[in-house]
Amino acid sequence: MATAQKVRGCRRCQPKAATASPAIRTATARASSTGRAAAAPDDTAVHTARAEVYALRAAQERSTMSTGIFTWAEAESRAVLAGTDAMTELTPATPTR
Repeated sequence: MATAQKVRGCRRCQPKAATASPAIRTATARASSTGRAAAAPDDTAVHTARAEVYALRAAQERSTMSTGIFTWAEAESRAVLAGTDAMTELTPATPTR
């Protein structure tokens, strides 16, 4: 029987992940790996910084999947700041055509 292997990511996407500057990658690691947003769910300073970092990452990414993940993380923090939910933050204020 085959054993399950841990998938580390698409090989095609790995070079694209390096497009972010080292400072942005470091800030992203600090925003996500330390769990500060989880440890302080109502801390506006943490969510403001987290939203800014993920907005920068989303703007720099070329892959659709990475852009979506970073945009969602930004929306989660913006929702905490606004007192709404992530879906509300992702919905444009005015309808687009």
